[in-house]
Amino acid sequence: MMKKCLSFLACGLIGAIALAEPAWAGPARLIINGGAVSIRRAGWSQFSRAGNGTQLGGTDLIRPAAGANASLRCPNGGSRRVSGGSVVSVNNLCGGRSGSIRSGDVLKRLQLPDSIGGDDVSIPYIIAPRSGLLFNANPRFQWNPVADATRYTITLVCEEGCDALEPEAIWRGESETPQLTYPEDAPALQADAFYHLEVIADTGQSSTDAATEDVSFLVLPLEDSVTISEDAELPPELLVFDQATLLLENEYYADAIALLQDQITQTPTPALYQKLAELYLATGLRLLGEQAYAEAIALAGPDDSAEYADLEVWLASHYGLAQLYAEVNETEAAIAQLQAAEKVAALFCANLWLNGIQKKLSQWGTSSDSDATASCSA
Repeated sequence: MMKKCLSFLACGLIGAIALAEPAWAGPARLIINGGAVSIRRAGWSQFSRAGNGTQLGGTDLIRPAAGANASLRCPNGGSRRVSGGSVVSVNNLCGGRSGSIRSGDVLKRLQLPDSIGGDDVSIPYIIAPRSGLLFNANPRFQWNPVADATRYTITLVCEEGCDALEPEAIWRGESETPQLTYPEDAPALQADAFYHLEVIADTGQSSTDAATEDVSFLVLPLEDSVTISEDAELPPELLVFDQATLLLENEYYADAIALLQDQITQTPTPALYQKLAELYLATGLRLLGEQAYAEAIALAGPDDSAEYADLEVWLASHYGLAQLYAEVNETEAAIAQLQAAEKVAALFCANLWLNGIQKKLSQWGTSSDSDATASCSA
């Protein structure tokens, strides 16, 4: 026989515990297979379009457009279809309490090398592979195209870890375009060996003219801990985004760059360009990083009706450019990027963004736009 509760309060507490929804540590993820989906994060003043793969907290709201084909990947691994024309919270859809989105989830710090180069368009500076790790046995060699050049000579040098005691040129080739896939019949790249590329244009310029740039890379097979996702349920652009993110985190820059470049030719999304910008900058390539961010901003930015295609990628790209300009001591340019992001974040009362942007502006001795943020602090 069930024991009687000692008090009404105790009974209520026991009932609440018994009926409590499960709490999950991680956020949910929005998967869009077609159509437009808008979200409204906790604290936002209005809905805005979301990009494919957006992570969502439990109290965030989802509003698919009529006819949209979308689902929510819940933190427990389950998938829930999101019906068009309705508004639903993540917690209601997943049947539990999903983790919240924190400032670190959106205000990401870039991986930047000690020196930034890749800004002299007159030389065939190396694009990939130029630093970090490499696992592809036949990588795509890429370099900056030089004006009036019609042919390039490429030399692969083994610096350390090969049979020779001194750095040795192990392969040479030629190309009429600023890229070349390492041939199948070329000497195999050895694991745990350091290499670098040298490129000379037929106009005389050489990649070694950028003397301050360290472009050596280490050939290292993927470890068991680095598992490349092959989730067949994800759209191709989202699968590639996940793979590139993992490779970036583990410093396989050239492999990730090639993945993104190929996918962008099929589906040029703002998120893919943003990730490509992060990869270029991780290897010290300023101009290409700026160009990729510019593409992300253009694709994610407002249309004729002032609706953003992907608000958070737009904000993140400006925030990334600000970090780049701060790194190269162009503070005014960095501040301009943050101020542009601040105004738009204030329109939506996107407080995670606002707080992070204003903190950074304060560090640089610049006050925030009080008029723009007044309605959010009211």
